[in-house]
Amino acid sequence: MLVRLYAGEVIMEKITVNEVPAGLRPRVTAYLVDMGYMDAQ
Repeated sequence: MLVRLYAGEVIMEKITVNEVPAGLRPRVTAYLVDMGYMDAQ
């Protein structure tokens, strides 16, 4: 649930991926890649 919350904030450009807490960052990044909002790196 927090992953979707932070991903939504990133999508709406209220925060950046770097501002996501470190423990959630890999899952948020993976979620954004899966949803097509970021390119896989």
